[in-house]
Amino acid sequence: MKCSECEGLIYDYLDNELEFEISEQMKLHFKECLHCNKEFVTMQQALATFKYEINSVKVGEDFTHKVMLEINIQEVSTVFSYAIVGLLGSMGLAVIIFTILLYPVLQIVTKYTVQLFTLWFGIASALSFDNVLLVFFSTVLLLIAMAMRGVMHMEEGQV
Repeated sequence: MKCSECEGLIYDYLDNELEFEISEQMKLHFKECLHCNKEFVTMQQALATFKYEINSVKVGEDFTHKVMLEINIQEVSTVFSYAIVGLLGSMGLAVIIFTILLYPVLQIVTKYTVQLFTLWFGIASALSFDNVLLVFFSTVLLLIAMAMRGVMHMEEGQV
């Protein structure tokens, strides 16, 4: 057996995962090759230390409870995330449906809004800043009134 083959199989040898013939070849190679024997002993000691250390770690009595609680929290947060996405998707769909259903109202509001802002910009360009603010708030109130007027006319069938 070559050194490169032996070095690639040391972990499998330590885990007893090799066929009997290959295992015997490796034992023979370890006796003949000091380099591979040194690698084998080093890995064997490291594995023994690791097994000892992992078995010597003690956890508290409530460790399992804490781990299970953290898993439950993660599951709840995942469900919550899906719920938020579902809610936002539903709200988006509702906005689209209401936009389609209320399209005639939106046409009326848009018509009056365009007229109103055209008038407002004409007035605002001729006034000082304080007066512009006064006109702006008056315009907002007027816009609301006009929108309501349009809705009332629509309800009365006067579109």
